[in-house]
Amino acid sequence: MNVMEIIKYKKSDEYKDYIKALENNKEDVKRFSSYHHDAEEKYNMLKEQGCTDLKILSRYENEMHRWEYECQKCLLKHEFIRPNNKAEIAKRNEIANNFGNDLMNIVGEDSDLRFHGTPIYYAKEIIKSGKISSTADRFNGYISSTDLPGYCSASSIKSINRTIDAFTDFASYQRSLPCGVLFVLKEKEGDLELRANDEMQNVDFFANPEQLVGILCTDEVKDKVTKWCSDSQIDTNLVYTYDGFLEYEKNNNLENGRSL
Repeated sequence: MNVMEIIKYKKSDEYKDYIKALENNKEDVKRFSSYHHDAEEKYNMLKEQGCTDLKILSRYENEMHRWEYECQKCLLKHEFIRPNNKAEIAKRNEIANNFGNDLMNIVGEDSDLRFHGTPIYYAKEIIKSGKISSTADRFNGYISSTDLPGYCSASSIKSINRTIDAFTDFASYQRSLPCGVLFVLKEKEGDLELRANDEMQNVDFFANPEQLVGILCTDEVKDKVTKWCSDSQIDTNLVYTYDGFLEYEKNNNLENGRSL
């Protein structure tokens, strides 16, 4: 860009949204860190005073984990905040509107494929650790949603649209963030009875690599996701764009011997 182009760009809505997102993130980190500090001080004071009421102690301990979770989430987000791209937003809106139904038409309503949607910043952490688990397992019992220890959210093909709408962060452009990632998984023994509740037992890609069918992302972040997989020794051939996965399923469905 030349000087005039840079000046024009910095006056654009996309750039203004980007700067605002950075400012909001900074303020959130400051606020959540303060909340965590206050809860920790209160917890330590009660312990020093000899408090033995487990209900009260548990309340402040849970507050500590809650604000630790929120603060870490903001710090993870910071790495990915960038100016929006109108073409990318249009593409992800198209995927959000069509992908679930398009995939169901290919694999059928009885497919045992499962889907775990997550923001881009958590996708990196999942790939690095090789695990999908509940916050209760990652934050000393703190539960941020409905997932209990040992279990994680994972929709069926019948409820995939809810996962895309609510958990895969397709609308994160409103916070100047890339689109999230959809992990495509296979059930293991004990998961079938959890399907109705959109739950699975925690998934470990290293211990059970056969459970990982695909890691779906947009073109914007595909290179990043592929590198994370390479660094973690996860098969990079499992990284697809959403369109690419639909094409893969068309060519590798029941008629080709794949058991879904």
